[in-house]
Amino acid sequence: MNKFYNILFLIILSSIFCIKITAQNQLHFKQLPQELGWSNYSIKDIIQDEKGFLWIASWHGLAKYDGYTIKKYFQSPKQKKGSSSNKIICLFKDSNNSIWVGTSYAGLYKYVPETDSFIQYANDATNSNSLSNNNVWSIAEDPNGHLWIGTQNGLNYFDPEKETFQQFYHQPDQAWSLSNNFIYSLAVT
Repeated sequence: MNKFYNILFLIILSSIFCIKITAQNQLHFKQLPQELGWSNYSIKDIIQDEKGFLWIASWHGLAKYDGYTIKKYFQSPKQKKGSSSNKIICLFKDSNNSIWVGTSYAGLYKYVPETDSFIQYANDATNSNSLSNNNVWSIAEDPNGHLWIGTQNGLNYFDPEKETFQQFYHQPDQAWSLSNNFIYSLAVT
């Protein structure tokens, strides 16, 4: 009988211990308050800058969230500091803490905190040193501080000091070329 109580005690003790561990590992998700006007949008990307702001990309524009309020950057005749496209695809923070924004239809943007504005880098069909396509799907940085930008039509190498692009495309007759011109994602190894 004593053996039975010892086993029962161990079962009860292990159950309590398991319940406590399970309770500690529960994840809690918090949505942005609806009064901020951003909670029902589909989020494409989120990054955090060196000051702690969250940058939120969606197909309804770009937002900067400080934990209390949201500042929206979107295409509007009244808003001169935002992107010329509300469809934000990707965000990237480089090693210099610069924020880069990839858009659909409007190219690449770099945030300028001193003026709370953006510099646009877009495709120029007459300039081979421009962005290859205005649909930017991915951004990565190599160890030398150069950016790699994946677009709907080509891969781009960007030198931030010279502010020029080198374009790379699929070449069917070259085994070493890109396998496709649509670059969804990048990884620098």
